[in-house]
Amino acid sequence: MKIILPRNIFSSLLLLNLPKGIQKNIEYLPSSLILKNFIEKDYDIALVPTCDVILSNEEFFISKKYALSFDGKLGNSYFYYGSDDLKNLYISGDMSKNEVLLSKILYIEKYDIDVEIFLNRNISEMKNKNILLVGDENFKPEYLERGISLPDYFAELVDYPYVNYLFVAKNKDSFNELSERLQSIEIRIEDNLKALWNELKIDIRLMDYFKQNFNSVYFELTDNEIAGVNEMIKLMFYYGQIKDIKELKYY
Repeated sequence: MKIILPRNIFSSLLLLNLPKGIQKNIEYLPSSLILKNFIEKDYDIALVPTCDVILSNEEFFISKKYALSFDGKLGNSYFYYGSDDLKNLYISGDMSKNEVLLSKILYIEKYDIDVEIFLNRNISEMKNKNILLVGDENFKPEYLERGISLPDYFAELVDYPYVNYLFVAKNKDSFNELSERLQSIEIRIEDNLKALWNELKIDIRLMDYFKQNFNSVYFELTDNEIAGVNEMIKLMFYYGQIKDIKELKYY
């Protein structure tokens, strides 16, 4: 079974809880390239940005059991405000359609501003600017607890969790093995966080922050998260990002 994951702390924690035989068949790719590679190459399963799934016309199966979602301070994307001028937003890091499309919506809803977005992977060039930073760079000591998570904004807007990524497969039977391996994944990660942290070689000072906020990270997909996806679809439709309200089917 060949799987594509985005490269971030959360997917790495998930990876370390899978058997070695599956781990060796996992490839990390930039989030913006995952769906394209999944469709065009011989991968069985991929963890795909939710907006990519919503926008795609391809046929594939979506897991009804597992995803990667957030509902609080902890997340994979954070806003940092270096300027009072909110008209421009610079997005950096492992960006995808999620950050581009949803930040446009959130800015209108929160600030009544049609923000202009600039994509720039070099964060050192963005001093005194408003930034949306995506990925693990958010967890460097110089950024920790300085930003506001995109999931926080989204959950505040719709009262449901922010589903960052969905598991998709070309054959729904592929989910059987994945589901078996991911049972009780959230409990296992919480119970073994220190050992997993050491294996990932991440600054130990960040572990307390993760421990305090890990209860807002969800690898399991429940009715609550599915409602969050449905709200995302409605917002994208309302703001003209999709032509029709799409009903996703989960297997």
